[in-house]
Amino acid sequence: MGEIFKIPPNKTILAYDLMAKLMKRRNLKNFKFRIGAYGILKDGNKILVGRHPLSHKYALPGGGIEIGEKILEGLKREFEEETGLKVKATKLLFVNENMFTYKGEDAQGVFIYYEVKKTGGKLLKNGNGEDTAEVKFMDLAKLSEKNIQKTYWRVIKEYKKTSYVIGLLVKFCKLASAAIPFPPREWDLRFR
Repeated sequence: MGEIFKIPPNKTILAYDLMAKLMKRRNLKNFKFRIGAYGILKDGNKILVGRHPLSHKYALPGGGIEIGEKILEGLKREFEEETGLKVKATKLLFVNENMFTYKGEDAQGVFIYYEVKKTGGKLLKNGNGEDTAEVKFMDLAKLSEKNIQKTYWRVIKEYKKTSYVIGLLVKFCKLASAAIPFPPREWDLRFR
């Protein structure tokens, strides 16, 4: 069996600076892994987003998983810290990765996104003062690259597509069931 952790090559790569909002050249040997879990809490056509005090764009609630912490425990902790709400993960949605830098630290992030449902708590509209300055539900149709942080935009864009397709399927099924009563009466009579 080989080494568990290999020393990365002395190579320069591009990483996204979360606060400067631009790509920077960084040495790969300085990177560490960071696992993060984030939640999408839906309310009708809206999802919950939070804004960091140093940013004018919104993000999904969640954050880094601590050593020794289970992923879903970390998701619940981060979600409650940032929003005031207690949640339960209902469905794994996406996993993606990103090379980024934040306050001089370099990370290869593996981000896990879940759909969540509220189980308790009270929404902190003004955030927690540390990670969030504002928390609110925003209409999915109004979310774009202009108001969502780059790290989260790909996920929200895919979620919007998925939600749209599911919405169409639900509408179709409702229309179909109204037009064609199921089961048909002749089936009903045959199986009595």
